[in-house]
Amino acid sequence: MLARGPSHGVAARRRSVLTPAALLLLFLLAPARCLGQADGDDVVIGTYRQVPSRILGEDRRIIVGLPRGYEDSDLSYPVVVKLHGSPLSFFAPIQAGLELLAESGRIPQVILVGVEQHGHWEVRPRAIGGPPLDVRGEEFLEFVTDELLPFVDENYRTKDLRILMGTYDCALFAVHALIEAPESFDAYLANNLHDYGFRDEPVLDGAPVKLAEGFESPEFLYVTQWHNEDGTADPSVGRFLAELEAAPPANLTWGSLTLEYPAHNTWVPYKDVERGMLSLFDGYRCPQEALDDGLKGVRSHYETWSARFGVSLDIPEMAFNNLSDHLVERHEWEEAIDVLLLFRETYPKSLNAAFRLARAYRGAGDIDNAIESYRAALEFDRCPPFFEEELRRLESSPAFTVERAMLESGLEAGLAEFRTLRSGELGEDAFREGEFNDVGYRFLGKGMAEEAIAVFRMNVELFPASANAYDSLGEAYTADGDTALAIASYSRSLEIEPDNANARETLRRLGESE
Repeated sequence: MLARGPSHGVAARRRSVLTPAALLLLFLLAPARCLGQADGDDVVIGTYRQVPSRILGEDRRIIVGLPRGYEDSDLSYPVVVKLHGSPLSFFAPIQAGLELLAESGRIPQVILVGVEQHGHWEVRPRAIGGPPLDVRGEEFLEFVTDELLPFVDENYRTKDLRILMGTYDCALFAVHALIEAPESFDAYLANNLHDYGFRDEPVLDGAPVKLAEGFESPEFLYVTQWHNEDGTADPSVGRFLAELEAAPPANLTWGSLTLEYPAHNTWVPYKDVERGMLSLFDGYRCPQEALDDGLKGVRSHYETWSARFGVSLDIPEMAFNNLSDHLVERHEWEEAIDVLLLFRETYPKSLNAAFRLARAYRGAGDIDNAIESYRAALEFDRCPPFFEEELRRLESSPAFTVERAMLESGLEAGLAEFRTLRSGELGEDAFREGEFNDVGYRFLGKGMAEEAIAVFRMNVELFPASANAYDSLGEAYTADGDTALAIASYSRSLEIEPDNANARETLRRLGESE
């Protein structure tokens, strides 16, 4: 549930045996095979730091979890502060959950800060409008705003987009922080909210009065609550949510979710975090209509999100992946290369960017740049072995060798190179149908029908049982105006594969019937 208070302003034919989808699958599976880690390497999810605190009278320990790729770029990141987040059993699943959401493009990558908490009393605010209690919520809020946040900003590359996350008693603190220091964070996630009031003075009962004053700039609150084992819920939380719904505060977007018991000692922190973060960033993942509009559409989408938070948000890796794949599927090679060069500039050590850029250059027929892209990727610390395998294939590919010979020295030179390669020591596995098919279509796309026919004839010679090879040859003959040979090629394709609808339809158009 989400509520908002009143605002005060603010074709295709088969052209390649190895499809883009198959290439994407190949790369997505590659990290599971090997990413370069050595036996015995540590798995690092965060770093312990000590924050000097005059307010608390001690150094307070925190854990800082940096997003994947932090050390490989100069990008800055939003900050999520997780109260009572220093126990690894709390920190680790939240860190993993946030990273999964970011890698899917549903939220931006973030810096996670887990704060050590000494006891429940430390974060419990005094009853709003009630008597003073032996608690330190007000002092702890001052520590967070005046000491913790400046420490994080000084030591890490941060964006001015901050999210406060608290569970159980820390959820109550999150509501308190929203009321007392709304300018400190942009969003407040109160997970498994309970009142924890004292002396019959529920803290939450005074919150709606304070919230009713509204906010000068947009704020976000997401509340999750759990039913007790007997099916009941905290009545003060229910009253709090009912009053919010009855009189939504100005400039506050809020949402709530009720979950079933049990609340403790389960994986629920990730569920709470997931719902709150997905509500805050609802619609963040780049939609198909933006991809259809190319780089301009993708930029516009994230500029809209940047304006919403008043901070520049970078295009996520997943959006670059999806846009470049979208362009490659449509064989828009130049546009794909432009996108991928920006991808590589934004994420210099991204294996996704390196892999896709090399493939786009290869699809465009720019084999030299494809080779250079693979060589550059091999300098990465965690480059998987198959990059080197792909580089060797490109450097030794008969199809690309023939293509280069034709482009540099003419058709006859390419034919001679093919004969030399066929009679040499290369094994049959070195000659790949998809590569010759791609080379043929590149020539066809350049209006070089004679060269395309020559390459497709090579493919038919190499793979005489391939319906696709004959189908492609037929298309080249059609483009060259040789109807008789086109009919012969399509007829042979149909003999090999009777279900080839393209060959059947083309023969009908050419005036040939079975």
